[in-house]
Amino acid sequence: SQNSGVTWDQLNSGFSDGDNDPITPTYYGSGDIPLNPVGIKELESNQKIPETFKLYQNYPNPFNPETTVKFDTPFSLENVEVLIYNNIGMQVRMLFKGNVNPGTYEILWDGRNDHNQQLASGVYFMRLKSEMFVETKKMLLVR
Repeated sequence: SQNSGVTWDQLNSGFSDGDNDPITPTYYGSGDIPLNPVGIKELESNQKIPETFKLYQNYPNPFNPETTVKFDTPFSLENVEVLIYNNIGMQVRMLFKGNVNPGTYEILWDGRNDHNQQLASGVYFMRLKSEMFVETKKMLLVR
């Protein structure tokens, strides 16, 4: 399979960090305020490698108090970000920033912002962003 004259293998090797680490997450907070842990996990190792990038709709949706964000990547990428924005476009939470290998990933979001404060009921947007792909989905937090 090819993309603009470059094979998936070439793309994969070009974005691989070379250490075979499936995830190198960095969690962000503000100052000394501890964050509740946000989990990210790579799903079953025997799964078929996805053929395309995909950001799934979160589940459950609407949600309270937490929801799962799921995404697929067909090859290794560096600097993948999963971000949460409020309804006026302000980033309220960085769920994940790191490198991923090909596979399917799930992240649990606890409905809190980067300052560990519970967010109000309302519409929020989750955004998956990498060098090769950007997708946004709407979700509803109901307190």
